[in-house]
Amino acid sequence: MLRRNGLSLIEVLVAIVILGVILAVIIMPIANLFGVTQRSNDELRLTTQAQQITEFIRGQWQNNPDLYDRGCYQNLPAAVAGTTVTVTLKALDLTGAETGTIACQAAAPPVPPPLQRIEVTVTQTSSNDVVNLVVDVANPTP
Repeated sequence: MLRRNGLSLIEVLVAIVILGVILAVIIMPIANLFGVTQRSNDELRLTTQAQQITEFIRGQWQNNPDLYDRGCYQNLPAAVAGTTVTVTLKALDLTGAETGTIACQAAAPPVPPPLQRIEVTVTQTSSNDVVNLVVDVANPTP
């Protein structure tokens, strides 16, 4: 009678192949998850930058209503490295319908718009990821 005291080389190789297949099935989704996390972090950073710029402009308008009336803002925070920022101001009527784009004026118009729309677009230059943030702001001195 022949006694076996261990595993044959074929059995060990089959076990290694099966273990490799199982690990590949488990590790691939985990590796993809890291990519999703990085994209989410990039989008969060761009959104946070857009929100900071919007709040900066709103704060200036609250502290200096003349800037709102003239459609102006001063000294935006510096853009994060690797991004470009575009800010567009639009005049709105009381129903929220756009009545035109606003450019900073030297003097306030006789009747400033009751609402202004701030559109901030932040673009990641390396990946062309884009975040748009749109906020409607009421006249601080109605």
